[in-house]
Amino acid sequence: MLLGVGLGFTFNVILSANKAWDELSSQLVFNYRIFGFWPMDEPIWFILWVLFILTFYEHFYDREKSDYVSGRFKYVIVPTFLILFIVLTLFAIKQDILRLPYAYFILALPSIIPVVYVAKIDPYLLVKFVKAGGFFFILYLIYEITALKLGQWYFPGEYIGFVKLAGVQFPFEELLFWIILSSTAILSLYEGFVDNEK
Repeated sequence: MLLGVGLGFTFNVILSANKAWDELSSQLVFNYRIFGFWPMDEPIWFILWVLFILTFYEHFYDREKSDYVSGRFKYVIVPTFLILFIVLTLFAIKQDILRLPYAYFILALPSIIPVVYVAKIDPYLLVKFVKAGGFFFILYLIYEITALKLGQWYFPGEYIGFVKLAGVQFPFEELLFWIILSSTAILSLYEGFVDNEK
């Protein structure tokens, strides 16, 4: 949950400000936007999204059970919440301060770092992540196509390219970072910094 809050909120608030994606107000459960642009639904969604990935992984792929959190947890959680605090403070002072060209690509690119880190420590984990990621790839792709056809969200920002599939178009960044890599990045952070050190 802390990963979803810290990393998800930081990532999401900057991308929402840069219009990497947006939702119609009529599609929101809570029709309120934090800072005037960040849909209240999205922070709740990020927490549940991370929890879903971790629950699926723990149930189907991680047979080692432990009630302990890794000592490395502090190396990810302290910087994460410090960055979140700085980002929220900057937005409270001046919302235009973190406007970036190609924001989705630039901010999602570091999500590859935890995957590389865990792959170097234990390549077997990467195999488990790819297996779990296969399920999420199919789920997210179906979800993306369905949501776009129903008009749940759209992409008004600046992107490096677009993918056309099943009668819809969405950014290449959405395919690469959310549909393909997001579950693997979350699992890499979890196994690298949160799960017990066995």
